[in-house]
Amino acid sequence: MAVAPQAENEKGRCKPTMLQAVNLRYMVGGKTILKDVNATFEPCKLTALMGPSGAGKTTMLNTLALRSSGERTGDILVNGMPMSRARMRRQLSYMPQDDILYMQLTVRQLLYYAAIMRCPREWDYEKKRERADNIMLSLGMMHVADNFMGAVSGGQRKRASAAIEFMSGRPLLFMDEPTSGLDSATAKALVERLSRAAHDENRTVICTIHQPSWDLITKFDRVVLLAARGEIGGTVVYDAPPGDITSYFAAGGSPVPKGENPADHLMYVLKDEGGDKWATVWKDSSARTELAVRTGEHVDDDEEDDDEPIYPISYWEQYRALFVRTLHIWVADPQQGPLIAKMLVAINIVIALLLYGMPNNLSKANTVFYLVMVQLTMTVTPLVVIMPEEKSIVLREYRNGVFSATTYWLARFTLGMCHATLVATFTTLFTYPLIGLPLTPFPSKMLRWWLFEFMYIGCVMMLGLTVGVFSSSALTGIKMVVSIQIPWLVSSGILPPLSMIRPAVFPFHYPNLYSWGAKLALTIGFTHNGGKAYDTITEELGIHPGNADSCYMALAICFVVLFFVGLGAVHRSLNRADSTAGQRSPVAKATVKNHGGSRATMPPVVVAEPATKGTKTPLVACDDEDLGCTPAMSTNSGYGATDDIEAPTGMTKSVPIELRDVTYRHKKSPEKIAINGVTAHFDAGSITCLMGPSGAGKTTLLNLLSGRLPGGTFTTIDGRTQPCLQGEVIVDGYPADFSAFKKIGTLTPQDEILTEILTVRQTLLYTAELRSPPTWTYDQKVARVDAIVEKLGLREKAHNVVGSPLRVGISGGQKKRLSIGMDLLAELPVMLVDEPTTGLDASAALNVIQTLIALASDQHRTIICTIHQPPWSMVLQFDQLVLLALGNLVFDGPPAGLPEFLLSGGSPPPSNENPCDFAMVVLVSEGVEKWVMLRDSSKSKAGHDPRKLMTKSLSQQDLSAMLEGESYVIPELQQYKILLRRLAYIYLVDEDQFPEVLIPSLIISTFVGISFHNFGVNLFLSGSLLCGTLSHGMTILNGIILAIPTERELILREFRNGTYSVAAYWFARATLSILISFFHGFPMVAIWYSLVGLTPRFTAIFQVWVASTLNATIFGLFGNVLGLVCKTPLASAQISEPFGNAMILFSGQIITKHFIKVYARPFYYALPISYAFEIAVTATLEHKGDDGKEVLSYYNLHASNRHFDYAVLSCMVFFWIFAGYFVAKAKIKGQEN
Repeated sequence: MAVAPQAENEKGRCKPTMLQAVNLRYMVGGKTILKDVNATFEPCKLTALMGPSGAGKTTMLNTLALRSSGERTGDILVNGMPMSRARMRRQLSYMPQDDILYMQLTVRQLLYYAAIMRCPREWDYEKKRERADNIMLSLGMMHVADNFMGAVSGGQRKRASAAIEFMSGRPLLFMDEPTSGLDSATAKALVERLSRAAHDENRTVICTIHQPSWDLITKFDRVVLLAARGEIGGTVVYDAPPGDITSYFAAGGSPVPKGENPADHLMYVLKDEGGDKWATVWKDSSARTELAVRTGEHVDDDEEDDDEPIYPISYWEQYRALFVRTLHIWVADPQQGPLIAKMLVAINIVIALLLYGMPNNLSKANTVFYLVMVQLTMTVTPLVVIMPEEKSIVLREYRNGVFSATTYWLARFTLGMCHATLVATFTTLFTYPLIGLPLTPFPSKMLRWWLFEFMYIGCVMMLGLTVGVFSSSALTGIKMVVSIQIPWLVSSGILPPLSMIRPAVFPFHYPNLYSWGAKLALTIGFTHNGGKAYDTITEELGIHPGNADSCYMALAICFVVLFFVGLGAVHRSLNRADSTAGQRSPVAKATVKNHGGSRATMPPVVVAEPATKGTKTPLVACDDEDLGCTPAMSTNSGYGATDDIEAPTGMTKSVPIELRDVTYRHKKSPEKIAINGVTAHFDAGSITCLMGPSGAGKTTLLNLLSGRLPGGTFTTIDGRTQPCLQGEVIVDGYPADFSAFKKIGTLTPQDEILTEILTVRQTLLYTAELRSPPTWTYDQKVARVDAIVEKLGLREKAHNVVGSPLRVGISGGQKKRLSIGMDLLAELPVMLVDEPTTGLDASAALNVIQTLIALASDQHRTIICTIHQPPWSMVLQFDQLVLLALGNLVFDGPPAGLPEFLLSGGSPPPSNENPCDFAMVVLVSEGVEKWVMLRDSSKSKAGHDPRKLMTKSLSQQDLSAMLEGESYVIPELQQYKILLRRLAYIYLVDEDQFPEVLIPSLIISTFVGISFHNFGVNLFLSGSLLCGTLSHGMTILNGIILAIPTERELILREFRNGTYSVAAYWFARATLSILISFFHGFPMVAIWYSLVGLTPRFTAIFQVWVASTLNATIFGLFGNVLGLVCKTPLASAQISEPFGNAMILFSGQIITKHFIKVYARPFYYALPISYAFEIAVTATLEHKGDDGKEVLSYYNLHASNRHFDYAVLSCMVFFWIFAGYFVAKAKIKGQEN
């Protein structure tokens, strides 16, 4: 067995590996994404893969990595030979665009685990740690090494993601946008590290990259340019050293203007002229001919298979590292091991209290059966939520050849057995003796119980892991669990007894953990425990004590089967190719109307000379102003809406902002000054570029201005109390009211917080309906949205879903533009935008910035943008440049003044380097004190008075009217209707919602009906009513409870930006829950009621449906509340488990009313299931003669109580509606600060 890393020899250098794409074509659904791609990626070379958005850069990386599932023709050769997917895994390290990392680990822990699994096995632990530390040091991450990944910035997560792949010794290294979200100095350090990986380690490194400076581009050995050829797809239009780019484009008729970044210029040209022309130019170039004749050395298949090791470390070392990491996360994450332990301990205590002193009767037997059920649900549920979230991380590591699928499964299996051991030990020593089960013969009785618990919990753990691996999402996994539970419940042989199980259900009895677990538990607990106990299990349940050995054997068989099924599921999941994205409907050809009403396509972009000395001249112009397509020249107040549809005249109010000696400390870490003595002006009608190295405080400043930082006080070392915020924030000359920010401005966050199931156009249309004035017609709103789509370059993706890491959709850069587009639709005077150009190519970034410049100029908005790595020509378009470093203000003024400022400090920027990039490097290398002092002195010499009040553009009355007026553009009732429509659409379209609720509910209803078909009138008939009513409620609860946490961030964003009120959102959510319960109740009740053969009286059927629907409605409303309270789907699912289990335990069916302890009676009366159960049972059995009366008497249920039961259930519905509103108000408004 090969165990050493294939690519790395004893000197730490890889075997030189050449990668070639020959006549490569890639198609998805008949659409060509890549066509006739020919490129050579040489060893020891760092290659930049560039192109406009939509050119196919990420698609090409995935295709070269053999990870795409579309149709591919042509050859992908490694050292001259074709590659299989398995063999490519041995050659490749791939850093994805998304930061797919374990957020529960610190940066240091994450990289140490990566080093252990990726570095050669010959290295000892200290050497691997040293490599991880060196990489952290080279990427400037030592200061956050002990911070959790979930608490570091996006740029730091990006560096950590890159650092992971530096650990590997694979000869091919693919990096998808590694510099996205990084400042210039950090991006430069990362690219230099990539260059060392190529040159010093012989690696073939390919990076996709957006908006690089020319200085950064020159650090690459080669540049491969892709450009789209109309509707055909991307193709290579350049593949040569970066130094030849300028002459190449000059020869093609598009010379680089003086002073412009060539990297930006080529994006403008390729976006404008398309790939057809340049594909022809490249085809005829001598450079291409030279590359085309190069070939790699052919390697014989057999020889490579003999010598090629599969993984960097041995299988044993993989298993050990994976188990330690999995155990670490299981223990450290409060939503995993700790939460499961708390829930199991709590339910065991509750059961012990309920059963203590209870006689050995059917109620006690049912409660022991309930313990078996609840152990399954509380163990499986977190696993089916965890596994889909972890799958993307594991998939990244597996595809990069870090470990095998088998060792991953074995590590997970071992953790499951450790968990089973702890649970078995606890229940044996605590629960078993307290509930009054026999201890003699001792100790064999307790040992048998321990063995039963170990085998049962072990099977349950493997079941949860397997379902989680198969599930595409947490919601799908939860639905699968519910679909398993009800069939297992009714075929277990306990409810109803084995002798009463219908033949159609009997096959489900054997592959059923409930069957063997419950029988074994009752056999152990009810034998040697008196005659009444023996009679209960033998006569009433039909269980024979002699069958205990067969139960052990059955659990052992289940154990083995589940182990291999889980192993197969892991292999299948990890070896599946990426899915491909589709469109909901054909993309409409985007056009705009001119004044004459005729349709015209968007005019070509013309690149002009950059501005100088702070004067704003447009970088992009149009052939025809009337089309309004150029932001810098637009005067259309409708954001480019078609001119034949009238729009408002634009912003009529302007709001300048001023900071006066502002200092801010976080309450939890007051020793760190986030903002330090900042004094700055942001004038109305101006746009400010806010820059600084990572950790400078840019996002913190935006959060401060928008009122989203927590206030309060902190205590100094000497015991004095100080406010977290010191200094003054002035809005239009008056002290700021942070709580009213949403009335005057919006904040576009750094992360793309969007609804993954909606298309681009739908996302903007719903936002436009919520943000547009009520006087606007629907056509005006549509025109406004179409104009935004066109301006942001999203026309071709308008009908694509947004997507997520597990649901293929639009790219990260396109999500960024869509996120900005949502806030462009607001008519507010202040706009804060956090990193609007991150992930965009130069042309798309310029388009976005020019749109923002037009908004500031035409509508007199105050706009502040944080930006990483902008080209100097773009920076010059801003009115003001503000540089921060470590929370200090080091420069503020016209951008053209930055070079002179650096010169005055003794660090003049080189003539061929971007002054902003140079400033970042200087601030990191020289520190900030010098530059803060220089800035203060220069302001003093200029006679600047930082305390001087700005000119008021509004009177105090006008500003007060703005802040005290209507909080929202449209009335709350209209918000409610739009939100209800959006929520209902998402519910119906999302395959993780409506189908995952409807299909399991129909299956469960059918199964319940068949299980109790023609059952007769007896005690166990009530089980059909409980199962039918409970399954209705639980499917609704699980369908809602996992959806709310996933939309929480979007709710907060939209609420904070003043899109809608808490009341509108909550009552729309509550209404949807009621409608879902109402409509799902029809088929569910009709199916199981008719199949069971209950009373065919309309009044009985109607009363059962009403009771079931009221109960499900309360379940749904409670699920909404839990979803708002809990931060993650896992926490929601875990907290819902006690609720669902309490419904079963206190329904009055498992433990009859008169056997419920006095101290537990409040739970019986507080839960809706007890009232719904009484209505259902009395409505169906009151006319069944003496048998029906006997059943009602056993459960102590009375038909005369039904009116009271209806009244209580109705009151509960109204209680949860209004209680939920106050909870929503507290949770949503409480997170504003």
